[in-house]
Amino acid sequence: MANYYNDNPNLQFYLDHPLMKRIVELKERNFADKDNYDYAPVDYEDAMENYRRVLDITGDITANIIEPNSESVDLEGPHLENGRMIYASKTGAFRCRAVTAA
Repeated sequence: MANYYNDNPNLQFYLDHPLMKRIVELKERNFADKDNYDYAPVDYEDAMENYRRVLDITGDITANIIEPNSESVDLEGPHLENGRMIYASKTGAFRCRAVTAA
């Protein structure tokens, strides 16, 4: 199964860059939220695991749902019906699947 994150070594290169440790520390404010939220990363390794997990899920959705439907969605496009904006039909189908999956 395709995955735009796992299949792209350029994206993975940036996450493995030596400066990422400092960037994560700054972004996560030295992990100050770990005492207030049980889902906050506790250290660099935990934060990187969370980032990679999010990128893996996003890469999977992009490669297997968005990309296969993108051409037909672009061709159909959104349109107005009775003064209301209507999304392309496959966009609406994706939105419904995403809501029911959650």
